[in-house]
Amino acid sequence: MTGWRPSALAHEATENIVSSGSRLAMYALLCVASGVGLASVATADAARFTNELRVLEANGWTTAVVASSASGQETDEIDADSCAALATVDGVEHSGGVRYVPAQSIAQLGSGAVTVALVDWRFTGEVGDSLAYLGSKVATETGYPSNVRLVTVSGSGSVYRAAEMPAELEAFSFGSTIAIPSNFFKNDVPGCLIWLSPWAVGELNPALGAAVSSKSGEITVASLHSETFNPLSRHLNRSSRWLPLVAGAALGLVYILLVRSRSSELASYRLAGTSRLECVTLLQMEQLVVSGVFFASAMVGLFAFRNFAGRDAIYSWPYIGLGAIVLYFASVPGWLLAVRRPVMDMAKDR
Repeated sequence: MTGWRPSALAHEATENIVSSGSRLAMYALLCVASGVGLASVATADAARFTNELRVLEANGWTTAVVASSASGQETDEIDADSCAALATVDGVEHSGGVRYVPAQSIAQLGSGAVTVALVDWRFTGEVGDSLAYLGSKVATETGYPSNVRLVTVSGSGSVYRAAEMPAELEAFSFGSTIAIPSNFFKNDVPGCLIWLSPWAVGELNPALGAAVSSKSGEITVASLHSETFNPLSRHLNRSSRWLPLVAGAALGLVYILLVRSRSSELASYRLAGTSRLECVTLLQMEQLVVSGVFFASAMVGLFAFRNFAGRDAIYSWPYIGLGAIVLYFASVPGWLLAVRRPVMDMAKDR
């Protein structure tokens, strides 16, 4: 048989892989198992990373508080508009002024008194004076949401619609607090709440202090959480991200051994008139198919497991793609083996 057309070579390569009893069929299954295994590892890494972020965010890791002075005096010295404008800075998710009022009696809490924080509505995006966010502890004590929909601040007689406090406010140690969105437009406030993106923690504090206008000019920025590591950096630098490349190299080595075991089969192609170039092209197409199977099985696994770790695991696809490339080119010695050895020597191998 001479003069293989590219389509015929592609068909032959596919037949070599999918035909029953073929060594390459078992090899393709190994690639599928490796791809799914890598997807499982990537999903576990993403789930661990997501859980670390949630725990740290709950402890205030991604928050910072701008105080008006180093002494921490609760005086209205910070320009609320300059505080709200910090939300336009890269790495800042939310920002807004805050003013604490003396502890207030809440009718739904009986004799208990609760700290009330007036928070710039630009922090939460909620406009209106009739909304009150209940911290987790306050919500539990009042029976929200099953028993309480409204809260009454006894000191002022104001009635507010109760709502669950957003995580970005809860993280400012507001669990025992009621936060009420307020209008601080063109006003001064004693403090500024800033919610930072995880990768910006610890890097923006000096710049944020310089960007806030204050009557005294003395601004300090204090993080609410003293975590010494950045989980994002640790996730991006994890050693397991290189597993796809290791798997690709290992599978490439297995393919070389398979080519060695198929010497008599390859010799039959050569003896039938298949040129060296066509023989190498056949092997390249075989490996292209199994490399695609490796990559596709890993991607299917990532999508199948996405409910366990959200979408973060999907971001492992570049490493898996590199692993597929390594798998393909690691097979080069096997291709050379098929063309450099004398045909008669290959035919004698069993």
